[in-house]
Parts: sequence; structure tokens; C-alpha cells
Amino acid sequence: MRKKFIIFSLIVAIALIIAVTTFNKVKVLSLDHNLTKVKNLYIDTADNLNHFLYKIKIDANTKEKKLLLKRPVQEAYPTSAYSEKNNRIYFSKSIENKSTQLFEKDLNNNQTKQLTKDLNFIDFLSLNRSKQLIYIRALVGNTDRNFHIATYNLLTSKYEVWNPHDSDTSVVWFDYNAKANKILAVTKSIKEEFENIDKANKTKTAPIPPVYKISLYTEDGNLEKEVLVLKKFVRSAALSDNGKTILINYKDGIEPNKPSIVAKYSIDRHSLKPLLQDSKQIFNIRNPIYDQKNNGYYFIADDNPIGSSSSVKYFNFKTNEIKQVFHTENEVIIKIYINN
Repeated sequence: MRKKFIIFSLIVAIALIIAVTTFNKVKVLSLDHNLTKVKNLYIDTADNLNHFLYKIKIDANTKEKKLLLKRPVQEAYPTSAYSEKNNRIYFSKSIENKSTQLFEKDLNNNQTKQLTKDLNFIDFLSLNRSKQLIYIRALVGNTDRNFHIATYNLLTSKYEVWNPHDSDTSVVWFDYNAKANKILAVTKSIKEEFENIDKANKTKTAPIPPVYKISLYTEDGNLEKEVLVLKKFVRSAALSDNGKTILINYKDGIEPNKPSIVAKYSIDRHSLKPLLQDSKQIFNIRNPIYDQKNNGYYFIADDNPIGSSSSVKYFNFKTNEIKQVFHTENEVIIKIYINN
């Protein structure tokens, strides 16, 4: 599998208050089990041949790692969603017509079945709190350029695409938080992005990002609130359990020397506080997610500039300490998630 990470544009906003412009000093520590309690952390990884799903259990007394899934892989960005309640894994998989569809593996009997047939491409997956609905980021048709959020109903075996007639707005990232029972979506305009790229090519300058909107939706797809508008190159965003803050991972430019940054946005205060950026010890920071008590966050980072090995780490809000949770030399860490 070719190493691919989706780099998205996010941009800084009108009326956005930058609360802190310098980073707190952080201390990178070695592997430590004394982290905030988490039920289970799930890690999707892949090498040139296989997609792996690991289940990591960490508390004050023990650290356990279990391999839940190992399967041959052809797609570039395989991801999963695991139902502890039903002991089933839902994952994206490429099929003969080169499309990527939704599959289910029942770990109780080791049986696998295909759930969708006519989508073009899917990647990010998330189960709702009843474990009866799967949220999906999808390219619906063969000629589509913009991603939609879709939901697959496990009871009816049918899927529904949100805003199916919108051919310009593209979902860059979404995060479903079961405790807040909300969807956080990051979107951009495909038309504006292509115009910016075309202008950059003509002027031989670095492209500027299109306008990005970060919005909150109800679990059934109704827009609840537009939170903020940004102009930065963003990879991901995550909503806190109380629905009051957002972790945002972005870069100020697409140039290789521009660091990846994690910042915390307060919805009530309209303030953005940078927390962490690439350094001589951690590289290519991505996919930050809150722990279950909002005492800190987990994130993925490479261990060297070429990305030949990578880790999942934990950042503590109070101490600014970073502790290593998971490490791999031969696999690309694609995505991490927690089931609330």
C-alpha cells in the first residue's frame, strides 16, 4: 500500500480570536501506562499487504494489545468501526470494479459479508451510540469530486446520503461523538479549491486554501450550528464530549517545512489555542482525539522525518507531557478512534 494521508485545507477566520500564539513547552516521555483511563483505543494500520485493527486497553495497572482484524488490502486508506456490543467489525474494502464498499465481519462466527454495492469510494466510518447506524464519508458516483456524509442502517440494510444534490460542498472530515450525540463536519468548496490551485499554477506560488466551514449537525443530519470559518490546511477535527471544544489539526501551508499543529477551539469563547506542533522529536502530527474524560488527547505522529516508523501518543492538558501508547516500525497508522 502506498503511504497516503489526506491533506486538507482549512483556513483562519473572520472574527477569530487567537488566544495563544506561542506553544507551551512540552516534554516527550517514554512508554508509560499511567494514563487517564480509557475503555479501549482502536488503531487502524496497514502495510503493503494487509489492513490491521488493534484494540488497546490502557489503565493505571495494565496495557493490553489485541489484534482484532488482519485482512489482505488493496485500497489506499482502509478504515474500520468496531461494535463491542455485537462483536462485529465494519470496514472499507476495494472490490473487483475498483470501487470501495462497506463490509461487515462477525467475530462470533468469523463470517464476512458485503453491505453496500454501488458507492464509488468510502473511508471514514463511525457507529452511532445504538450501534444500528454507521456514518460514512463517501464519494457516491463515479464522476463525483465532492465527499458526502452517508448513513448505513444495519436494521434496514439501506444507506442514505446527506445533501445528495450538492455537487460542490465536500466533507473533508467528520467526527461523531456519541456522548454529545452530534456530528462535527468540516467542509470546503471544490470549485473554490480548484480555482485556487489553478491560480497558484499560473503564478507559480503556493496555493491558498479555500474557505472551510466547521459545523455541528444532529445525528440525523440536520444542521444545528455553524461553529467557525477557517483558512488553514486542515487534516482533522474532533468534538469534546460536552460539545464545547474542538481539537483541530492543521498546517499553515502545504510546503514540507510547514509544521503540523494541534489547536483547541472554544465554541463559547470563540478562541483558538495552539497546543502542539511538529518538533525534532515528533513529526507529521495528525488525527487528535479526546480521551474519555477530556483530560488530554491521543494523536498519531511519525518518529522520524521520512515516516519509516510511527506511534500513537497521549498529550496531557495539565502537565503538557506526551507519553507513547503504541508503536510500529512496519505499518502505517491510518486512524485512531474510541467507542463512547
